[in-house]
Amino acid sequence: MPIKLGPQIYGVTDAGLLWARRANCTKQIFGTNALPHAQSGAITICRPIWRLRTDSGAEAARDIIRALDRWGGYRPSYVELWNESDEVGQRLGSGLERRVQLHEEAVPILHANGIRVAGFSFSTGNPGAGWPGDTPDWEYLQSHGYAGVDAIALHAYWGNQRFTEGHALRHRRAHAITGGNHPPFLITECGRDAVEGGSPGWRLSGISGEQYVSELLAYDTELGHDPYVIGATVFTTGGFEHGWGNFDVDELVPAIIGTGPPPTRYSCSNGVCYANANGPYASLAECQAACQPGPQPTGGISLSLLFGLSLGAVGAGILLAEYLGVQPEIVMRVSDVRELEEGQPIPPGYVIIG
Repeated sequence: MPIKLGPQIYGVTDAGLLWARRANCTKQIFGTNALPHAQSGAITICRPIWRLRTDSGAEAARDIIRALDRWGGYRPSYVELWNESDEVGQRLGSGLERRVQLHEEAVPILHANGIRVAGFSFSTGNPGAGWPGDTPDWEYLQSHGYAGVDAIALHAYWGNQRFTEGHALRHRRAHAITGGNHPPFLITECGRDAVEGGSPGWRLSGISGEQYVSELLAYDTELGHDPYVIGATVFTTGGFEHGWGNFDVDELVPAIIGTGPPPTRYSCSNGVCYANANGPYASLAECQAACQPGPQPTGGISLSLLFGLSLGAVGAGILLAEYLGVQPEIVMRVSDVRELEEGQPIPPGYVIIG
């Protein structure tokens, strides 16, 4: 059972809840209904809003408070604010200054409402870390008191080079630069992605479920050497219904938490291979060789279901629906584009963009 590693819950699934009940750290995006299932004393993190406004940090904070209240008033251990580079930049000269200012405006209001902040949510490899060619971004953050955040949220992915200080262990470089003078770190997204020779999601990386479980447990061991990292969440559980199937770890949860082995066979759905104990393919490589996306429409007017960039992993995603009420937004990766012919029913919860 990993110590610091827990699930990021995209869509609420039995597997995600199973892990949340045993993990020491759990994150949910666009909702809080899974977080009360976390064990007593566990760190809970929520990213409430898809694209947080950038005109006013104070109003952005109030939007978050209203969202949490609308969901029943649950207060997670931390909320995340502006995600990666979707809303505002991550390096000096390209938006980090504004990012810090927005946090400085938002944090006091959230604190006044009893809400702690995991700030910045830097994408993997960001911000600059003082290496040749990098700007002194961490020194800037330190000089501004990290905008008063309670923890620093980093996203830390890896590829074929495994765990390097450029990505998966970037917190160690920041720790050295700042002399250890920083809030604790929360790795709010981690796993296999298209960095350092990797592919967008473990299912495309040519490794088995067993191998990926071993990597995740090894990463948890690495984090155990760094007491200033207080938790990490794997991207993602509940990913298939929201376009992140190549990252989904639902089938691996029993093995991750030590209650049984992962499935060793695979099935194919719309060009995506996924672990399935009763699947027709004996290995991920065999599945990928045979698994092809469905045919593209040849007649009628094609209406794209997808447009834009999204969410925390390095790959692109797509905003399909505005965030309303307690319903999560639906995103898909560019590689998962599906189209509808004219007259074909639109799947529940989807809207046409463009």
